[in-house]
Amino acid sequence: MFAGGLLVLLCFFIPWIVIDTFPIGGSSILKTIGIRLVLTKVSFATLALITAITILVISIYMSVKKTSRIFRTIVLICCVVGAFSIIISLNQIETEYRPYLTVMAGTNLTRNQLTELNYEKVFNLHYGVYGIIIGYVLAFIGACNIPTYDQIITDIK
Repeated sequence: MFAGGLLVLLCFFIPWIVIDTFPIGGSSILKTIGIRLVLTKVSFATLALITAITILVISIYMSVKKTSRIFRTIVLICCVVGAFSIIISLNQIETEYRPYLTVMAGTNLTRNQLTELNYEKVFNLHYGVYGIIIGYVLAFIGACNIPTYDQIITDIK
């Protein structure tokens, strides 16, 4: 669980989406990093960062103290909410940049008739997104393997 939370936290400093405008006649590459999204505006990426920090704090606390079922439930909820908030954040990023890319492709279409707007070539998911999803899955699996209070008592007897 700790490894999953740490992986999610570290992936906020790795590029999530690379927007390459070369296929539509542009001349720039824009890399979107998760921590930059969190610092510029409050969005679903902020919620994902909060859930990652919550998972880390709970896993550290649980390594010091005895585990309980309430922490297991909280971590499971944080994993699901965090994964969905990342998906919504990616959708927000694409929706934010789509009008600019459409105008850029239209402008370049007048110069070059072979220019076509293919969003799959322009928006490329990068390592950060994959790492975050893997981190949430690891934390979810770790939380599912936390023994409940009843299991701890029967193991002691």
